[in-house]
Amino acid sequence: MISDELEHDYIVKTVYRIGKGNPGSTAVLMRILNDFGMMDFECLCYDFEKKKILGSEVWRQYKDECGEDLFKFVKKIWSGAEGYIDQRIQEIKQE
Repeated sequence: MISDELEHDYIVKTVYRIGKGNPGSTAVLMRILNDFGMMDFECLCYDFEKKKILGSEVWRQYKDECGEDLFKFVKKIWSGAEGYIDQRIQEIKQE
């Protein structure tokens, strides 16, 4: 099992790598982590990089294209198994 300190360092580095220090992007990434958990967060970070959605572009797409709707934004970015993210969103909404 990964230590809390190593996990924290990994999260900080990942959020900085994707968000490029942009405060809005950092806030969105932390919301994804908090709402969806580490496994989904890691998958989405891979998708951000693959699609070259980095830095202020994370915030811009979340705010302007998705109307600050986190679930809509995650569905837009997600390229994993079909149906999975819809199921996760329903689980999160029920919590």
